[in-house]
Amino acid sequence: MKENKIVAEVRRVREKLVKKHGGLIGWMKHLRKMDEKRLEAEKVNLAKNGKQTTKGKSEKSKKPKP
Repeated sequence: MKENKIVAEVRRVREKLVKKHGGLIGWMKHLRKMDEKRLEAEKVNLAKNGKQTTKGKSEKSKKPKP
């Protein structure tokens, strides 16, 4: 079976990342840290802009109940 160039490139890059982070577990820890930072930055941006709450409704569009 002929080797797919895209699959070969993905495997090459994956191996490079695994080695860079000291193994598969190290790479997974790195990915978790990246995700935590991204989520924290998203929370900060949402809090700054008042665009969305955790319930999914806009802060600015909330109407007080009578």
